[in-house]
Amino acid sequence: AFWSVQWTTTIADFNGDAKTDIAVANQGGGDSWILLNRSGVSAPLADLAVSISNGAASVSPGAAVTYAVTVNNLGPTAVTSLTLQLSASAAFEPGDIVTETGVYNSGSGEWTGLSLSVGGSVTLSLNGTVGAAATGTLTVGAAVTPPSGVLDSVPGNNTAQDADPITSAPGNSAPVAASQSVTV
Repeated sequence: AFWSVQWTTTIADFNGDAKTDIAVANQGGGDSWILLNRSGVSAPLADLAVSISNGAASVSPGAAVTYAVTVNNLGPTAVTSLTLQLSASAAFEPGDIVTETGVYNSGSGEWTGLSLSVGGSVTLSLNGTVGAAATGTLTVGAAVTPPSGVLDSVPGNNTAQDADPITSAPGNSAPVAASQSVTV
């Protein structure tokens, strides 16, 4: 007989001792365990959340677009670097990336030289153009992860996307499939 079990894992400080603990729960069977960290070592926690928007409800072929990608540090630990992966459908022709602080490497996604305190945020601008023959939907996404050695206590807010319908323009030919993926 085949059966499946779905587990949920939560990382937090459950007993208030400033050490990272782990809770594991079986969503179907009702079993759950809390593993308390009794060691002298604890990984710092930082809840990094990302949002992305171009401020538009739709885009047109050939139009310039700018996306504001914002990372918020909801705490409880400040970070000096993070990884921010950007992705886009084939309808997006990437241009330059401008940061307000730090150094962003678009190849690796590493964003260093930050002083992202608890409650703080950093923003980068992703500039580009909608393909001249693009149709369908333009989707641009972002995913953030904390630096090595830091755990994200709420991974559910680590990804975001902005999806806008591409309005038709007269004379479009050779459409680009909006579902193809391009790394920016």
